[in-house]
Amino acid sequence: MKIKISLLVALATMFATFAFGQTESKRPADLVAQNKTKTQSFQKVDLFNIDLVTTKAVAGIETNIEEYDLFDIDEAALETVRREMPAEMTLDIPLNFTQNMELELVAVDIFSSDFTVVQRSDNSVVDVDMGLHYRGIIKGDNNSIASISIFGDEVMGLISSDQGNLVIGKLQNKLSDSKHIIYDDFAVITDIGLDCGTIDDGIGYKRKDLEFDETKATGDCIRLYIEVDNDIHNDKGGVTGATNYITGLMNQVITIYANENIASVVSQIVVWNVTSPYSSTSSSGMLSDFQANISSINGNLGQLFSYQASGGIAAGFSGICNSNVDNSLCFSSIDASYATVPTYSWSVMVASHEFGHLWGSRHTHACVWNGNNTAIDGCAGQTEGSCSLPGYPSQGGTMMSYCHLQSVGINFNEGFGPQPGNVIRNSVTNATCTSPCGPPTCDDGIQNQDETGVDCGGSTCPACPTCDDGIQNGDETGVDCGGSDCAPCPCYDNGVTLTINLDNYPEETSWIIRNSGGTTVASGGTYGSQPDGSTVVEVACLVDGCYDFIIYDSYGDGICCGYGNGSYILTDDSDGSTLASGGNFGSSETTNFCVTGTPTIPGCTDPNAHNYDPNANQDDGSCETCTDGVQNGDETGVDCGGALCDACPTPIPGCTDPNAHNYDPNANQDDGSCETCTDGVQNGDETGVDCGGALCDACPIPGCTDPNAHNYNPIANQDDGSCETCTDGVLNGDETDVDCGGALCAPCGGGGCT
Repeated sequence: MKIKISLLVALATMFATFAFGQTESKRPADLVAQNKTKTQSFQKVDLFNIDLVTTKAVAGIETNIEEYDLFDIDEAALETVRREMPAEMTLDIPLNFTQNMELELVAVDIFSSDFTVVQRSDNSVVDVDMGLHYRGIIKGDNNSIASISIFGDEVMGLISSDQGNLVIGKLQNKLSDSKHIIYDDFAVITDIGLDCGTIDDGIGYKRKDLEFDETKATGDCIRLYIEVDNDIHNDKGGVTGATNYITGLMNQVITIYANENIASVVSQIVVWNVTSPYSSTSSSGMLSDFQANISSINGNLGQLFSYQASGGIAAGFSGICNSNVDNSLCFSSIDASYATVPTYSWSVMVASHEFGHLWGSRHTHACVWNGNNTAIDGCAGQTEGSCSLPGYPSQGGTMMSYCHLQSVGINFNEGFGPQPGNVIRNSVTNATCTSPCGPPTCDDGIQNQDETGVDCGGSTCPACPTCDDGIQNGDETGVDCGGSDCAPCPCYDNGVTLTINLDNYPEETSWIIRNSGGTTVASGGTYGSQPDGSTVVEVACLVDGCYDFIIYDSYGDGICCGYGNGSYILTDDSDGSTLASGGNFGSSETTNFCVTGTPTIPGCTDPNAHNYDPNANQDDGSCETCTDGVQNGDETGVDCGGALCDACPTPIPGCTDPNAHNYDPNANQDDGSCETCTDGVQNGDETGVDCGGALCDACPIPGCTDPNAHNYNPIANQDDGSCETCTDGVLNGDETDVDCGGALCAPCGGGGCT
């Protein structure tokens, strides 16, 4: 889809609303909105001066690039941004002298806390200026994404909206050191093309793979390890130039994944500043070379960038937390430029596409989607598999498609699309080897650091709810009872138990119990967090009456017997009789049942308790007794006095601490008068504050404790540094000269006859 610059101007004036989810979003639009709540306004920045003089021929721009503008960088303004590093900014992109597109941007850190740049010649860590990186949107367009990176005198970026993609970068010629271009990338991506060598394995996705609960956090951070081939190093003028080029691309890749609410960072970049072992002419050969050269990576996924070969390839569809590092690697052949214009968007598309495979997604033209093993689109001109060929998506293709080959193109703000995006989100959520991007917090939705539960417990977070804290919290249905962790709450009416043997799609199963008035009194499901084919047990407490038990399957095929042998049974706890059962149904199945029983009267059933209830037939744990360690009932003291307990002893006040100076063995009521060796007061027989006497440690006696010193004090127990010795460089004691003579030191002058 071709983008029209004039349409982008219109987009910049649009206003769209956005509803925040229950978990903190990583999407660019949400990032901007969140930062707007923290600051009055974004700093306005003008970096570009539009150039309406230089012609396409002089600039060397290909004739098929129709929509573009040339800029000169305002070097003073750029230096101000680099120096001040604004946390938020509104960046003006001039499209002509009177019209601007504004980007609302927030500074982001795309690197892990242990990030390094390594040059392969000696495997040393290189200090490189990593530039400034921003993420955001076109002002007023919450469906857009923008990614901007600033290095020295260069700005590189990618902007995408419903209308298509724009690339910002420096012209790849000697026209001017500061000459930049913004252009519609449609012609470039179409001309260069993409041939992905990742082979489809024909394994279709289950429905649960294609769905994602948007209220859940999307898991931890994916760490990305990058290797940069020697040809890029040479083309970009060294380690710094190659690193800046790749980190600018990765800022754009990470923005695309962030728009899917997935967090990722670059954990290490290795630059081949010497000849690399990568020399194949095919993408599969380059991947094999990469795998042969790698035994481990500082990251969860790894990618090799090179100008060699063409296209890209990934090792498969299960790269995250794979025990074999070879299966966590991919390769992308990128182009430095298309004639004189930078091809960032095409390189970003290739890199995002190959990472997408490792994240778990297959091509959109593979016969694995929609829950019925069909394809999402037909942009490749054929399907991978034997399903029918669909049409083209009118809104443009997504990252895992080949729609760059067709007139609809690929729109980066469409991201991966719902189904591939959900596959990737589920892959991250289910990962077991990942960790947060930043420092752990008590509200990140993850159990990390020393937390004993999700965002609770440990040294910094609030205590986790327990089943004995005397509070109804967590998912408890009563105080310290019910829910997923505590024992069921006592049922004083009619208890029923539901046992469900789930099929292979537990995320489709739910149920309710509805009374005769149409009110739902118990419910459960769906059970997407449970393993396929597992068993769940639910309980409910019902008053006398008749009810409908209704079990649902959202797909409409029941829980038996096409996709597993599921079943359910609802029983009466009083006699074990079956109230409802089944498994082979369609969208739902309803069974009416009735329950009656002897009324339960809860209370204290202990006749020796203060609050004994002779009418109670079920003890509720409320008994107040003479042995419960609490003063209750008519007790006049703890467990003493009153009608039922023994009389309380006559109080004898005094010090009850046997280690105190004034301990009174007859006292049975401490009156706070104890005098101890730790009360900070000189009392009892102490000779000093909390020291000396019969009970406390001896008081310190300062002096010289060195027996070889002139002034040794045999009764001192605390050296005060006053010792005068034969080695202190001072004439003291009975010495006749410095450190010689006298009773203890060697004779002066060496001694002996001369």
